[in-house]
Amino acid sequence: MTENEYPFWATRFFIGINQHGYKVLPKRKDLIGLMSLFRGYVVGLLTLLLLAPQVSIASLSKHELQALSVSPQWRALLLYDIQSQGGRSHLTDPSFFISPQGRVSPQQELLSFYNAVLVAEETQEWQTVCAFPARLIWLSEQLKASDWVTNCDEFLKWPERTETDSISLLYAAGFLGNPASFFGHSFIKLNSANEKKDLDLLATSINYGAQVPDGEDPFTYIAKGVTGGYVGRFTDAAYYVQTLAYGEMEQRDLWEYELNLSAEQKRLVLAHIWELKERPFTYYFFRENCAYRIMQLLGVLPELEQGVPATGIVLPQETIRRTMNASQLDGSLHGQSLVKSVTFHPSRQKRAFERLAKLSPVTAKQVKLFLESEPNSEFSAAALEKLMSSVPSGEQAAIIDFLLEYLPTLARNEPHPSYAAVLAYRFKLPPSAAEKLTFVDQKAPHKAIKPTRLSLAMTRRDTLGQG
Repeated sequence: MTENEYPFWATRFFIGINQHGYKVLPKRKDLIGLMSLFRGYVVGLLTLLLLAPQVSIASLSKHELQALSVSPQWRALLLYDIQSQGGRSHLTDPSFFISPQGRVSPQQELLSFYNAVLVAEETQEWQTVCAFPARLIWLSEQLKASDWVTNCDEFLKWPERTETDSISLLYAAGFLGNPASFFGHSFIKLNSANEKKDLDLLATSINYGAQVPDGEDPFTYIAKGVTGGYVGRFTDAAYYVQTLAYGEMEQRDLWEYELNLSAEQKRLVLAHIWELKERPFTYYFFRENCAYRIMQLLGVLPELEQGVPATGIVLPQETIRRTMNASQLDGSLHGQSLVKSVTFHPSRQKRAFERLAKLSPVTAKQVKLFLESEPNSEFSAAALEKLMSSVPSGEQAAIIDFLLEYLPTLARNEPHPSYAAVLAYRFKLPPSAAEKLTFVDQKAPHKAIKPTRLSLAMTRRDTLGQG
């Protein structure tokens, strides 16, 4: 058999056989041709893959859309109850939905939203869907599609989106001066990477509360709060506004639970915060309050999908307890706890009492008698000089530091009359740093006793009669 009797590929591109029956190697120019042809096929294939659309409407069947629409995360993004498959969204604002049936049908909202995304891709008009960046992030992840949220200029310009390094859940202790705060308050803090942990007063806080008109009388306030007569909203403000109100004015301790979130989870929560800000809710003191809405907001995290109790009263302490329970049970993130750290922020009053406790027993008793002897603890500079001359010099700075912490707790809305005299005396003393305080045996809210409820009811059984 001659070379010509073999096919072209056998004699040119692979080891061939000559007319004498011996195997021969292919020619060098033939190998170069084969490599060029192969390279052309590879380049062409990669080009097709890159240019091909990642998702098309035809690639999603009705069954696939149905499966996505019952996802707990999708229902959480729409503020539906996650525990049940029916119901309706807690948000009545029609602008929160793309579909007219969006408040009662997660499936219709998903279909309308997805179609709106496809239209936006074609027309490059992203304003409608960019009102909901969290939904865009979630849907693009589910479909392995392009990162649609990069088209949302307004959201991308939000400073907190890029400046937030971590997210914390905070609990403010109960306050008897306000019926809505008897059982505490919970809110969120966006920690900036540019701020030191102990100097984060310029961080952003996300708060949910009722919009109460100025001068509302107590009876109207309670009646409207119980029956849903107030509008509630998520608002943002500098963190120092919260510390001033809670830690300085109302003397409430703060507990901070820094969440251990991945970059993707943090991005989703921030986007959800952005799309919920200033939207109107119905506020109820006993259930759909700050604790309920904060748990709803964080419910977009798979670890906290079951965070909102299905029934009953919801207390701020429950927000913390459920977050810690998720952290310790099935809410781990890559094998790590959902809560990264727990930090206690004492109120000014707590700091003052701790400084008083650090004085020697004799000096502490002397300072107490001095304050009790003066009406409203108001004293002159001469009286202060007399006190300081009677105590050991080594404790004078500590006494002044205590008074600087304590006197503002007596006059919340204006400076204490004796504060200036104490501050002036501090300048007379040698420079020294205030003693660092340590607080032990402070029971965190997630370790506190669970709230109890007493109920009375009547029932009847045919065999037992009334009871």
